[in-house]
Amino acid sequence: MVSGLDEERTYAYTASWQLLEERVDADYSGDPGLDKRVQYAWGLRYIDDCLMHRADLNNDGDYTDSNENTWYHMTDGMFSTVAVLNRTATLVERVSYDSYGQARHHRPGDVNGDGNSGFTDSAIVGTIIVANGGTPVPITSSLYRAEADLNRDGTINSSDRTLAGVSASALAAALISNAGTGGPDNSIGWDGYVFNPATGEYLVRHRTYGPTLGRWLERDPIGVRVETAPRLGVRPSVQYHDGMNVYQYVQSSPVVRLDPVGLVSAPNHGIDPNHCKEVYEACMKAVQRQHALCKHILDICDEVNFLEWYRRQRDDMDWLTGLPTCPCTLAQAKGETHPTRREKWRDSPLTGPRYLGEEFGTANSWSCSGGRIVRRYHPGASECCRSTTTNRHRAAQQCCYDGQGKLITSGGGAGTPDRAPAQFPGWYTDHWDWDVAPFRLAEDLDRKHGGSDHRRKYCEVRPPNNGRNCAPNPTPWPNL
Repeated sequence: MVSGLDEERTYAYTASWQLLEERVDADYSGDPGLDKRVQYAWGLRYIDDCLMHRADLNNDGDYTDSNENTWYHMTDGMFSTVAVLNRTATLVERVSYDSYGQARHHRPGDVNGDGNSGFTDSAIVGTIIVANGGTPVPITSSLYRAEADLNRDGTINSSDRTLAGVSASALAAALISNAGTGGPDNSIGWDGYVFNPATGEYLVRHRTYGPTLGRWLERDPIGVRVETAPRLGVRPSVQYHDGMNVYQYVQSSPVVRLDPVGLVSAPNHGIDPNHCKEVYEACMKAVQRQHALCKHILDICDEVNFLEWYRRQRDDMDWLTGLPTCPCTLAQAKGETHPTRREKWRDSPLTGPRYLGEEFGTANSWSCSGGRIVRRYHPGASECCRSTTTNRHRAAQQCCYDGQGKLITSGGGAGTPDRAPAQFPGWYTDHWDWDVAPFRLAEDLDRKHGGSDHRRKYCEVRPPNNGRNCAPNPTPWPNL
């Protein structure tokens, strides 16, 4: 990409279209050669979750020179970069966007939102302080205005007035970052997309988005397919793959559909172990079976599905309330009982059912087992016990024990509560969907990426129980 008349930028991406590196030749026509290198790091929340970037301004192979910095991205719920901080956590620039991605860059001292900072902004801060009798304005005051608290310490005072008084001109309309000396020169803007300052457009994987027009500038690469109508045999039939408008996005339903790779949209309905394969097949049909364009979709779709499941489960943890606590030893679990009560009836052909009263007894509180299944899902455990009763959410507790009969309190061998217990007749399908399939997906992702991050996230929302304060007894997470 050429920015301006004498600058060339070469972009390097991951297979998932995440920008990894920019190589900048600031004067390619007069003095060709690499002048600057910028690297980006991405998070796990979504494909467009940019965390930070760093700049090697003299292309000497390090990022530690006195004029070089690491820049951290503050993002909103749409993964748009709305602020950039340096390595000392000092605000360097802010960006606001309209509904279609048109940007307004703000200097750190910009109070009135025009992009500039200087006398006018300082005067606004001073007016607020004067209105409070010349004293600092706390966040609890009705006079407090967040845009005037420039250092975000909860008080509008002389420090904010000093910051507002630093004279700096606004960037040109639609630019998202200061590319001048000492500036972050950030390329990640609205929705986490890559911004092209030369054209004012966003590079979004397989097509370009124009925020000024508020529309895509190329057709959806999934396109259309012209076929012969099956009955008439002559008249062509146009089959739209992803809606009736080939310039739209996710069938104009961004709240309920996703298109993380830009090739095929899919319902945002969380965990479905078969769904990623369906998306992959749809992609392959759209690009005439070009596997190289679609092979990374399986990983991306799995990651998106797992993180969406994790978010939903994290926001609804009330189902854990009222579950029994785990005994500290296997012997205790096998010895615990609970009272039972059932009604007794006699069925007579002459008088019909006759109530005989209630029968009281006891039953085991825990159902314990070992073997291959336990070792498969709880490596390091010898036996696992499930509660034979449920709470009001129909959930049940699970506790796992090592070879010495001690409760495993954390790690790969620990028991995890069941949102849909497997031990009750007819519930196994629900147990697979609610509890097993998400864990197996976490295993697959850890196997692909290494480590145990996804299995640990699973245990955050299926937390092992140690409600009786048993001695800590962790087990390691095995490598897959």
